[in-house]
Amino acid sequence: MATADAKTAIQIPLRPQRGEIWFSINLGLIEDVPGLYSLLAELGFTPQLAYKETREGIEVHLLLDHLQNLRMEEPPNELYEREQQVLADAINPDAIHFTCGLTRQMAA
Repeated sequence: MATADAKTAIQIPLRPQRGEIWFSINLGLIEDVPGLYSLLAELGFTPQLAYKETREGIEVHLLLDHLQNLRMEEPPNELYEREQQVLADAINPDAIHFTCGLTRQMAA
């Protein structure tokens, strides 16, 4: 799971580097959801606060996972598929962010 020094802010890039996966929840799109942290713990996550700079401003996220150095030629749609479905049933699905940097360009 994602880890970082408590003094270091985690910045989620707009575009991940090749071989990276970022899985997070945008807290700005979440209303008061009782039990969110419990649900995340049940799913095996230890969320950390993170942020993403966008054209509209800074978004505050809960970082669920950050994987690196993966060789991906296609998006790993099955990775966290079950967890994403469980979360989408409990919170605003638009708040769920799962981005990856492929090791090769996809054909248009």
